[in-house]
Amino acid sequence: MKKPAKTSACWQRQTTKISNPEQARQSKATSRRADPTYASVLVPAIMAIAISFAVSLVETLVRLGFTPGLVLAWLTTFAVAVIVAVPTAVLVAPHVQRLVSRITGQSPAAQVLESTEGAGCPSDDPRPKAADAGSRTPV
Repeated sequence: MKKPAKTSACWQRQTTKISNPEQARQSKATSRRADPTYASVLVPAIMAIAISFAVSLVETLVRLGFTPGLVLAWLTTFAVAVIVAVPTAVLVAPHVQRLVSRITGQSPAAQVLESTEGAGCPSDDPRPKAADAGSRTPV
């Protein structure tokens, strides 16, 4: 049986089940996690930072090329881009979500459910489901 990736939530649940319950309580108490209510701000903010990182690097390379001052110019451009991109992304994200729900005809909650579908733990039963039985090809 293939082990799930260490970064998956399934792996984390499995290791918590296996480990000592006292250890699990201590690890939960010491882990620092953001409150899930901040997800609507964190997702667009992190995406804006990642995109700003890449776009500012490409823009600086196109503008200056590989010169000795590249890193300083890139970090300056990146800082300005983050200052503009994060608030913009946080303010625009709810409107974009509503627009997408109008275009697709689905509520935002249904979009979230579909995007997370199949992200859980794999079944403990290695046998294929009835719907999958005909679609499997021998290896």
